[in-house]
Amino acid sequence: MSGADALSTTGATPGAWLIPLREHCIALYGGSLAAAFIIGSYATGTATAESDLDLIAVIDQSEASRPHRARAFGEPEGYNGPELSPIILTVEELSKFPSFLLSLLDGYIVLYSRDPHSSNEPDDAKRIVAAVREYVLRNGITRVPHKGGYYWKNLPRSTGVIR
Repeated sequence: MSGADALSTTGATPGAWLIPLREHCIALYGGSLAAAFIIGSYATGTATAESDLDLIAVIDQSEASRPHRARAFGEPEGYNGPELSPIILTVEELSKFPSFLLSLLDGYIVLYSRDPHSSNEPDDAKRIVAAVREYVLRNGITRVPHKGGYYWKNLPRSTGVIR
């Protein structure tokens, strides 16, 4: 599967509005785009009419701040989906394991994944999800049911580097 054709899901069935969103990510970041995911309620199939669309895009590098990158993301041409909540991370920021990455374990939709450098390597999206799972196991992080939801227990005070 080539990076531009990667559109897979572990949760919800992708809507037609995901195609312009994926194309927008590719147009904005080009070869710097490592992976783009939908997380949250749209990925888990629990979205309501009030739900926003949580997007994580991972890029090689950027001089701009995370808030600036989110504002600069804009809205894709032809997009008619829910309100967007983009989080644009550099590979370095991703390696510091922001806790919202745990949402990938609930379900995700891969909008884009850069092709591996060789046929023996996983693509970037698979590598990122595997790194989150490994980080959780290595640090003894557990999900605890609570009042119809859950919380994460044993999160390190200072997040470590995922590989």
